[in-house]
Amino acid sequence: MPEPDIFLPISYKPFLIENIIAPDYERKLLIERRFVIERIIFVRNIPRKPFDMKTRHYLIPAIICSLILAAGCSDKKTPEFNTPVDVGTVSIPGNFSFDSGTGRYTLTGAGENLWFNKDACFFVYRQLEGDFLLEGEVSFEGEGTNPHRKIGFMIRESLDEDARYADIAIHGDGLTSLQYREKTGDITLEKALEKKSIGPTKIRLVRIGDRLSMRTGSVTLPESDDAALLLDLPENCYVGLYICSHEEDISETGYFDGVTLTQDLPVAKGTAKISIFCDHIETMARQEGISFAQAAEKVRDMGVTGADIRVMQKESVIKTLDSLGFAHSCAITDIPYSNGEMPELEEATIKFMKERGFDKVLLVPGLVPDDFSEEQKDAVRNRIAAFAEKAHGEGLDVLFEDYDNQRSLCYNSDLIDKLLAKAPSSGVVFDTGNFLFAGDDTEQCLTHFIDKVRHVHLKDRVSETDMNCTPAGAGCIPMENILATLKANNYDGWLTIEQYGSRNMLKDAETAYDNIISILNKK
Repeated sequence: MPEPDIFLPISYKPFLIENIIAPDYERKLLIERRFVIERIIFVRNIPRKPFDMKTRHYLIPAIICSLILAAGCSDKKTPEFNTPVDVGTVSIPGNFSFDSGTGRYTLTGAGENLWFNKDACFFVYRQLEGDFLLEGEVSFEGEGTNPHRKIGFMIRESLDEDARYADIAIHGDGLTSLQYREKTGDITLEKALEKKSIGPTKIRLVRIGDRLSMRTGSVTLPESDDAALLLDLPENCYVGLYICSHEEDISETGYFDGVTLTQDLPVAKGTAKISIFCDHIETMARQEGISFAQAAEKVRDMGVTGADIRVMQKESVIKTLDSLGFAHSCAITDIPYSNGEMPELEEATIKFMKERGFDKVLLVPGLVPDDFSEEQKDAVRNRIAAFAEKAHGEGLDVLFEDYDNQRSLCYNSDLIDKLLAKAPSSGVVFDTGNFLFAGDDTEQCLTHFIDKVRHVHLKDRVSETDMNCTPAGAGCIPMENILATLKANNYDGWLTIEQYGSRNMLKDAETAYDNIISILNKK
């Protein structure tokens, strides 16, 4: 028979925890957590023997110790970043500590500067792959020696002193900036903010592909990014906390509180991979009577983080988007293959992609004349496939989209299948509104092409009989089901807002963005 339960009624006042034999850190924890327990404790399978006062005096403290230690252990925090290194030439080695009770990192380090073409600082890091959101509060100890001492978060391609990197730099005098080195060995550049950071400052660094953004605030973080930039960094980088005294022979101390690292990015303003056509921003500028840069700022503040850009886009437009931190979500090239071979446009497309850091391009192959025979159409497909395979050989991805014109060789799912059969390395830009236009079932087409989907255009239609476009999520296209299917199949690419023909592009884009965020946040 099993041993009977023993019911121990306890009303036990604090015993002398200081006398317990235990490691120092456990005894300290017990002392910090001394309290009176008044409850019924059920203990199973106690060896059968007389339960006398002597036993009680041994048993009850043991039970209480176990409870206290268990409670204490559950509150302990572990550091996300725990590998220290002095980057560059540093005369005074740095050090750090982590308080498992409060979660505070304390960094003490020297270093001449993070500037020009080489760095010298103290860095506590971990290697991290892919996108992330890093957030916390930073502060200096004391007044310090040099007003240009720096503290913040940093991402580096390597631990070499001249590596490509970006950091949030909170200076001793309050100067706040997003610093970066575009190429290994180049000088450091910065995007300095007008606002100052005096005293404890909340900071956030976000990476989405090649896009890096920062937010800072004394009490709370702003709803939109303070600054953003594009930086070509490897997928796997060194990410962490740093301090730089700006003096070779002096150390400074700083604190990092409430540090949290998230790699599964929240669906929120400025952290979702939501992009827009560059053409749409130009339309906004015309409709609103403002400059392209002003329209682009409004789109950025909306929360959009990327842009689909045509290969022949004006250089000034692309520079504006780059300066505002728009990621290059997808290139678009128009090559009218029904006119014959197009080597010049093909070379221009490949050159543009390589120079601008695009890894994929939507190929719009033009329309074929109504009188083209199947043999002529097949010849056009062969030209398209030849270019797709050539680009693939150079590490670039050519994509096909369901195009809402019956003269297109990508008009419906059957025609896209024919192209993919000739260019098996290619993928699909899934346009949510165009399969309906062709009479296909949108959700069935998504299931059919899901393994080939590498980019998404979110287009909505007013109704199944009215093909006019409306903001994504406001029409008849089953956006919620589509986004759920993409998520279930681990799609982590861009979602591009599309609404050609809008008479109020700025308002419609805002509506589409809000709708998408709302859908993505549904459980």
